Amino acid sequence: MVTQEPIHLQIEGPSTCSGRRSDRLDKKNKNCNIPTAKRAEYRLAEAYGELLKGMTSKKATEEDVQEKMKPYLQMYKKPLTPTAVQAIRALMEVNV
Repeated sequence: MVTQEPIHLQIEGPSTCSGRRSDRLDKKNKNCNIPTAKRAEYRLAEAYGELLKGMTSKKATEEDVQEKMKPYLQMYKKPLTPTAVQAIRALMEVNV
């Protein structure tokens, strides 16, 4: 049997919302300095253990960069499909 009454939940304990980040960033970064905001966001994520996989404070080596770029480079090495060639030709004709 399904009840028609609304269910009310109350969660006890501190909030885990991301609001803790934006409040601190807004107070410290009044000039909207994006690099400063990114550094602050990174430090807070590091402090709360929320860093994404692959995000570390060390500099990326050339091999790391090449490894990350492989999928993008492979995507552009694929030959164009006939539909893509036709679409490019249509765009060229419109822009002439």
